Amino acid sequence: MIPCGYHRYYYRQEEMLRHSLEEYETIGTRGQQVKETEERLFELYKDPALCYKPEELSKRGGAYYSDAACECINSIYNDKKNAYGSEYAK
Repeated sequence: MIPCGYHRYYYRQEEMLRHSLEEYETIGTRGQQVKETEERLFELYKDPALCYKPEELSKRGGAYYSDAACECINSIYNDKKNAYGSEYAK
């Protein structure tokens, strides 16, 4: 079992290198993929009538960072004193 998705780069170095090289040759680097996705998203966001979550958002990565950030802000503002709370923000 690998506890975190990012650990696969440490525990499966050769496999991840092969995968990265295959992607580089076929669909580009992760940075290139994210840049293209961001460009498509910005085009979609120009439409003020956009009323759905674009599929591209799920391809960008970092899906739950905003949830964690909002929970952290909520916890500090409301002085919840939990793992996200103010005692950890000092």
